[in-house]
Amino acid sequence: MEDQELFIEEQEVVMEDQPPPVQVSEDTSAHYANNYEWEDKKDAKLWDRSQGLKKMCIIVQNKQVTDKSFQMVCECSGKYESHWKKGSEYKPKIVRKKGVYNTKKTGCPFNLKFKFNDDNKMWYMEKVVSGYHNHPIPESLINHPYSARLNLLEKDLVRVLSKRCTRPIDILSGVKVLNPQNSSSLATIYNEREKFRKESWEERMVMQQLLFLFEEAKYSTAYDRNEENEVEYLFVANPKCVQFARFFHQIFFMDCTYKTNKYNMPILNFVGQTFCFLKDESKESYLWALQKVKLLYQEGYTPTVLITDNEQALMWAIQRAFPYARHHLRTFHIWNNVQTNCKRIIWPVKKTEMERIKNLLLEI
Repeated sequence: MEDQELFIEEQEVVMEDQPPPVQVSEDTSAHYANNYEWEDKKDAKLWDRSQGLKKMCIIVQNKQVTDKSFQMVCECSGKYESHWKKGSEYKPKIVRKKGVYNTKKTGCPFNLKFKFNDDNKMWYMEKVVSGYHNHPIPESLINHPYSARLNLLEKDLVRVLSKRCTRPIDILSGVKVLNPQNSSSLATIYNEREKFRKESWEERMVMQQLLFLFEEAKYSTAYDRNEENEVEYLFVANPKCVQFARFFHQIFFMDCTYKTNKYNMPILNFVGQTFCFLKDESKESYLWALQKVKLLYQEGYTPTVLITDNEQALMWAIQRAFPYARHHLRTFHIWNNVQTNCKRIIWPVKKTEMERIKNLLLEI
């Protein structure tokens, strides 16, 4: 008796250690049962998948396909199979425990069987083999790889709005308005935009695509490369800005900015006319840019007054590119120099007094 009681206690402990049984979903056989017939196999699959979406289920075709029959199963049907090429050595990047895989396959028994009727040449569903699922049904299919797909009309909408530089969140809102049942997310919109970009670029690199667009829009461009075939200088001028520069050529403003792009390249901006990317702020870089700007003007109609900041390298390049032009410093930089140097002499000075002196300089 004592041995029997010990055996019963051991069995109870073993039962407690085992995981609870998986709850099987409701039987959905009645949802799929029908007497429909289809001329094309694709129409039968389309109907089956649309019915599955109503029950939050993604239905796919399994491998048991013949000329006269096919089966539609749940996406969780079957077991995990490695897609690595047979006969080759596979070295995983991450070592996992044996038998543990990141997969959705649960061996779901859901199965619908379709056959072809030779008499009337139509496809029909022979029977619902199993309408059960051995996994929980999701509450939503948002961003699911299948349900989040865009149809042809939605893809055209995404591409048209992308050409108009519409924000992705606004594109997604437009898709939802067009199709309220769409379950796409922002990731779907970004992926579609990336596909459209690759198709329109035609395997061109970033710089090649940039030059292609400049040439297509009839921009005036010039660039120079180093020994490693990297672009060091890039000069760009809008055709309308070139016309304005030739009409109003007397005064020329320019300034250089830096750390304003991901390439950390200085940008020499010619106000109202054009701009130029430089590898650095050296004398040679400024001289290269000014020589390209000079080509935009007609002979005898070059700038007569150049206004810049107190950049020594730029002033050096101006004397060589425009030797007959007058160079002036911007009032803003003159005032900054006065304010900085006068603090050593008139100190302390009230802030209101400094503002009054600044206004006097502007009035003069």
